Amino acid sequence: MPRGDIDPVYLDSPYYLYLDGAIAVEALRVIGAAMTEAGVTGIGRLTLGRRERMVLVEPRGPGMALFTLRAADEVRTAQFGDDKGDLDAEMVAIAQTIIRQRTGTFDPSIHHDRYQDALRALIEAKRPGLPIRPREVIAPPPAPVSAKAQRQSTAKSYEPFPFANMAPNSPSASPLIPSAK
Repeated sequence: MPRGDIDPVYLDSPYYLYLDGAIAVEALRVIGAAMTEAGVTGIGRLTLGRRERMVLVEPRGPGMALFTLRAADEVRTAQFGDDKGDLDAEMVAIAQTIIRQRTGTFDPSIHHDRYQDALRALIEAKRPGLPIRPREVIAPPPAPVSAKAQRQSTAKSYEPFPFANMAPNSPSASPLIPSAK
């Protein structure tokens, strides 16, 4: 099937296929070249960890990559809401400018799993028998919670809501709308 027919939300875990023997490598290269020329991928089933999984196989250079696929019941349907109505063309142009300025190439070497890095450092420190000292935990400053503090923090941009003069205990008063006092 064409690669574009599979929504990326169904892709789960990637693997590289390594074959044993020169004949298998040559066969894989021939199949990969034919798949690349046709613009297709392969779909199949494979047992991994005592569980049968749907898989997608696609050519990658001289080899093949295999992706396990999520089942339809493992993927929730997107519920983004309503997309009706016109967009402000000026806001779209601003967003496009920001995107052009920030667009770059993906370099996976700059992204690190901080948990794994900390775990490796802990293991390396324990290996020679060094004492382990817990890291200092820095607590974030408390966030302002009162309406007065929120108004003070946004004093320059604060404008009362149109319903601000409602009585605080009226049935139509909202806890999200500040009351004018």
